[in-house]
Amino acid sequence: MMAVDIRKHITKELKEAVKAKSSTCFYCGKKLNDSNRTIDHIVPITKGGTNDINNLVCCCHDCNQAKGGETIFGAIKVLENKVKFCHPEFEEDQIRKEKYLNYIQIFKNANKKIKALKELI
Repeated sequence: MMAVDIRKHITKELKEAVKAKSSTCFYCGKKLNDSNRTIDHIVPITKGGTNDINNLVCCCHDCNQAKGGETIFGAIKVLENKVKFCHPEFEEDQIRKEKYLNYIQIFKNANKKIKALKELI
């Protein structure tokens, strides 16, 4: 089976509509510009999500990479698992651990925001 690039299915008009929704990262709040702005599926296509505008958000490259192809809940679980394997005696692991913990908090806050938005819809 050949891989399909789902990004090709997001029309230029839809991309512009999503960009117009926010000038900050949906997850961490960082100011976005053309070099760090990405469009993310809150629920990835591979997990049953759609290209509906309510499932698309602008986010920074770093948050998009940290979330990967997971739902927010899935990303939190993956990051929590990575934290478990950070060795307390290795400085590099402690730096990674702090990064993981930061993204866990960012995604937990985003999850609350999504729940609040769903209540409005």
